[in-house]
Amino acid sequence: MRTCSMNKSDFDNQVKQWENAARSGDAKASLLLGNHFHDIGDADSAFHWYMDAAKQKDVNPMVFFYLGYAYQHGQGTPIDMMEAFVMYRKAAASDIPQALYSLAYFYQNGIVVPKNETTAVAYMKQATQKMDALYFMQCDAHAELEQLRTQAILQKEAAASLFHQNEKILRENGQLSEQIVHAKQQISESIKEKEAAVRQAKTAGQQFQTQKEELTDRYEKQLSALRKQTADLQDRLQEMSSHETGLWKEIDRRDQDIQLHLKKTREYENQISQANLQLSQCTHALESSRTDVEKLTRAIFKMTYWIDRNLSVEITGQSPSVFSKFSFTVDGIHCMSMESFLQSLKFKNAEKQKSVCDMPPAQARKLGTRKNWWKRTGNLWWKGNKIKRSGSEYQALLDRVFSELYQNSEFKNMLMDCGNIEILHTADDHHAQEVILSEDEFVSRLVGLRKLR
Repeated sequence: MRTCSMNKSDFDNQVKQWENAARSGDAKASLLLGNHFHDIGDADSAFHWYMDAAKQKDVNPMVFFYLGYAYQHGQGTPIDMMEAFVMYRKAAASDIPQALYSLAYFYQNGIVVPKNETTAVAYMKQATQKMDALYFMQCDAHAELEQLRTQAILQKEAAASLFHQNEKILRENGQLSEQIVHAKQQISESIKEKEAAVRQAKTAGQQFQTQKEELTDRYEKQLSALRKQTADLQDRLQEMSSHETGLWKEIDRRDQDIQLHLKKTREYENQISQANLQLSQCTHALESSRTDVEKLTRAIFKMTYWIDRNLSVEITGQSPSVFSKFSFTVDGIHCMSMESFLQSLKFKNAEKQKSVCDMPPAQARKLGTRKNWWKRTGNLWWKGNKIKRSGSEYQALLDRVFSELYQNSEFKNMLMDCGNIEILHTADDHHAQEVILSEDEFVSRLVGLRKLR
C-alpha cells in the first residue's frame, strides 16, 4: 500500500481528513484518496478521486497516468483507448516513465494512432532513461537518511557519555545541585528528541524502501516487457528482410519479362515497318492504276486485319484504335492510352483508377477484363463519383476525353493522315449497355474531330 502503517482507527480518521481536504480543492488529498481506494480494490471510487485531482490546478502529473491506466483496462470506467492515450500524453509531458512506456506500447501496436516502430522505440528509450534517473535519486535520498540516522545515534551516545561524566564528577565532589538536575533533564529531553528523529528517519527509510521495491518491481516488469518487444521487433525485422529478398527476386523475374516483351515489341515494330512498306507499295499502285483500286483495297483490309490480330491495333486503313498508345491528360489525370482510360472507369477506388489510367493498354485491359459487374448495374466511376453509363454526364466525359486526346500531336497527325478513309470500331458487342465505348460513340467523335481540320 502507498499509505503509512497505523492502526485501523487512526487510518479511518486519516481517510476522513483526506476527504474533507479533497472537497476543499486539495489535489494532493484527492490523489491520496485515489491511491487508497485503488489499494483496497475499489476501482470506482479510485477513478472518481483521480478525476477530482485532475481538475485541480496543482495536480500531480501521476494522476494522468493513473487515469490513462484506468481507461485502458476499464477500471472504474468503460475501456476507452483514445482517452487512455490522451491521459498518457499528459503524464508523459512531465516525464512520467510509466506514461512513456505506455505511449511506446500504443505506437508499437498501432492503438488509436498509426503504427510507428521508430516513435515507439524513442518513447521506450526516454522512459528507461527517466526510470534510471529516478532510481539514482532515490538511492541518494536513502543514503542521506542513513547518514542522518547515524548522526542521531552518535549524538545520542555522545550525550549519554557526557551525562555520565557530569554525574560522576558531581558525585565525587558532592555538589549535586538543582542546576545540574535541570541540565540533566534538558539532556534527557534532547536524547528523546534525537530518538524521535531516528524513529522518523527509520520510518521514512522504510517507506522509501517500500516505494523503491514497488518501483523496482514495476521497472523489472516493464524492462522484461521491453525485452520481449525488442525480441519481437528483431523477429519482424528478420521476417521483413526475408520478404525483401523475395521482392528482389520478383523484380528480377519481372525485369526478365520486360526484356522479353521489349524483344517482342521490336519484332512487332519490324513487322509493322514491313506492313507499312507493303501498304505504301499498294497505295502507289492504287494511284497509278485506278483499275486496280478494288484489288488494292482488299489487300489493305487484309493487312489491317493482320495488324489488328497481331498488334491489337483495331483500324481500317490508318484509323486509330483505343489500344494505340496515345497519351493525354483529362481532369488532371494522366492516361497512357484511351484503352487505359476506358478500363479505369470500372474501378470505384479513385487511387486504383488513377494507377490503371497510367498503365500500358494491354495491362489495363487484362486488369479490367475481370470487372464486368458494371453491366448489371449500369454504373461506371470517375474520380470517386458514380456515373450512369446511359446518362448525359458520361457522354460529356467522353467529349472531354476525345477533346484532350486530340491535343496529342501524334494522334492528331495520324487522324488527319487518314483522309476520308472510313473509320470502323471492331468491338465484339456494339450494344451501348454491353460495352464501355460503343461503335457509334467511338466513330462519331473521331469523325467530328477530323472535320476540325
